[in-house]
Amino acid sequence: MNKLLYFCVFIFLFSACGNDENLLFEMPYQVEFEIPAGLNTIDEHVFEVNNIPTNADSIFSFYGYEKDAILRIDPGIANLSAIFSNSNYGFIREAAIEIFNDDNERGKEVFFRIEIPRNIGSQMSLAATLVDAQEFLKQDKFNIRLILDTRELSSEFIQTRIQFNFRVLGE
Repeated sequence: MNKLLYFCVFIFLFSACGNDENLLFEMPYQVEFEIPAGLNTIDEHVFEVNNIPTNADSIFSFYGYEKDAILRIDPGIANLSAIFSNSNYGFIREAAIEIFNDDNERGKEVFFRIEIPRNIGSQMSLAATLVDAQEFLKQDKFNIRLILDTRELSSEFIQTRIQFNFRVLGE
């Protein structure tokens, strides 16, 4: 009898933890840039890609939503990949991606990875943060900043593609 009571209480508690936010759709993006050879291990290295079109109006209308119906826009996934070579991102210790715009230069961190293994290879995924990025993605354009902390010198130029998306949540 006690097991049944505990089971019912357990089910009741976790069924009440529902979330009013539903995934409506995703906003995908892709940018390319070059990581130069010879990055030192002392400085943090920052790469900016500016004026990325959000296509927010087109994406929202395609899925049939108004901007006002959106509760949150959360980071989804991010992947870095070497385009033309089998380069190894193992020289990177930590990586982070921030989103910002001209009104908010400070921005917010949306993706990160710490303690990158030396044998990571030519592709690297980054974890999403819990930040709401709708202040940037409801505008016409946004910028991203890739911040790298290196553990050793980069030995070659790496043409890099970042593919990332944001999850649009609503009721």
